[in-house]
Amino acid sequence: MCEAQSKSHMLFEQLTQIRAQLDQTMVEAAFAAFYEYLTQSEHFRHYFDSQAQIERLIQAQKASFIKALSLSPEAFRQHYVALGQMHAEIGIALEDIIAGLQVIRDQFLRFQVLDVHLTYRFIEHIEQHLAEGYFLYEIQQYLDNIRQAEAGVQQLLDDERVAVRLMRPLRWLLDVMQGWATTCGAIGAERIGDAKNCPLKALIDSLPMEASQRVQLHHLHQEQHALAQSLDHFLREHAFLLVTFMLSRLYAVTMSMFNTLLAVESQQQVDRLKKDALTGLLLRHDLEDLLRQARKQCVGKGSLGVLMLDLDHFKHINDQHGHQAGDEVLRVAAQRLLNTLRQNDLAVRYGGEEFLVLLPCLDEGALKRVAERIRKSIAETSITLPDGKTLAMTTSVGGVWINGSGMRQPTQQWIEQADRNLYEAKRDGRNRVVITRLPEADTADVH
Repeated sequence: MCEAQSKSHMLFEQLTQIRAQLDQTMVEAAFAAFYEYLTQSEHFRHYFDSQAQIERLIQAQKASFIKALSLSPEAFRQHYVALGQMHAEIGIALEDIIAGLQVIRDQFLRFQVLDVHLTYRFIEHIEQHLAEGYFLYEIQQYLDNIRQAEAGVQQLLDDERVAVRLMRPLRWLLDVMQGWATTCGAIGAERIGDAKNCPLKALIDSLPMEASQRVQLHHLHQEQHALAQSLDHFLREHAFLLVTFMLSRLYAVTMSMFNTLLAVESQQQVDRLKKDALTGLLLRHDLEDLLRQARKQCVGKGSLGVLMLDLDHFKHINDQHGHQAGDEVLRVAAQRLLNTLRQNDLAVRYGGEEFLVLLPCLDEGALKRVAERIRKSIAETSITLPDGKTLAMTTSVGGVWINGSGMRQPTQQWIEQADRNLYEAKRDGRNRVVITRLPEADTADVH
């Protein structure tokens, strides 16, 4: 028997003293003060139809209280657990019930009949059983909410693997809370686990997100496990008043994690819709927004590079080897391109075999070096066809470096100059790079 249970049985051995010292007038006065406290609040006033109803409730509460004094410890517990569940179901906050019990306690003390220490212990005992009722009720509500969230995610997402990934923090909490609901007691630290060894840690590390968002998720994950471990400890001590307040925080932390993961996955879906399915490059219909984004990145830094790439002899590859081979050439070339770029560079599938690249805040020499690395990376790459033949590929690159007043010129002029340079690279023999500066505009032409 744990210490809390031992104290409980000692208290019930003293209930005969309480029954002998309390008369019905005292109990009635205490509950009258309780309902007076409640009806002072506009929030609770709507629960009561009339003063006559309140008088009936006082009598019913008085009779229930006196009856409870003659119950066995387990029957006493069940009585107040049921009362706690009832109050939770109708929406009365546990804090308000506890405040009301303190009014009742103070009334008993005012009569100066009961031992002060015994009175405090007795009311605290009632508080714990009421809190246990709230705890059991709220666990069932949270379990229902989690099941509804799981059903919603499965309807929203076609990919079962993604759904399982998103639900991982909620399924962990589902398992832990089912254990608490079944035993109405501790389930042990091993079943709860810790954040360091939890599979969710690796998931958080693997998802593409902002660094600050990742840090926040790791903090929430650590708090999730720490709260559950603390809650389980206090369950072992039957400290249901504290446990009930901790449960709501644990649920809120877990839902925050789930919502963040859902937001990350939703953004990934949006990003996938904005990319070409074959190459993984951005789509041309977003080009105006991308050009504005690149210009904005260069504010105060004054330079921007634009590259146009065209895969050499691509029509010949399609005609000689088929469109599957052509698709593989596009896919591999795009991957080589992406591997060469910085994180904030933007690569767009501009046409069938044409790519456009925006490189913000890069000086002219660096732009030429990047363009040459792209050309060389693709030229050094080959693919193996299903018939065993090896297919080489090359690309021609035309680029323009923009600074000064050129940054304020229409973006269409940037692309036209890069395209002219691409044509020159093709004309001069392909598999080469041609980059020039954008000519300075006359003041009258800048807009």
